[in-house]
Amino acid sequence: MAQEPTIRVMRKADLDAIAAIDQTAAGSNRRDYFERKLAVLLDPEHTINSSLVAELDGKVVGFMTCTSASSVFPTRARRSRRSVSTELCSTAESRAT
Repeated sequence: MAQEPTIRVMRKADLDAIAAIDQTAAGSNRRDYFERKLAVLLDPEHTINSSLVAELDGKVVGFMTCTSASSVFPTRARRSRRSVSTELCSTAESRAT
């Protein structure tokens, strides 16, 4: 049976993993974009951190950034990408209600 990902709140230390996953998904290096985006998403004076990462064996394999205007959630898990994305969305939904 496949291990379920651990879902947790995104941290600044996740930037490199997030940028690598996004580069695989988008085909271009957008690390600078995510560095700026995380600075806003993780600033407790301006937002509630509702962005999440999925980890397998301590490694970030997917993420979801959440703002009032948009959400993004690419994944890089060897298992079903859909199951990681589904777990991220389910966790976000349960924390919002």
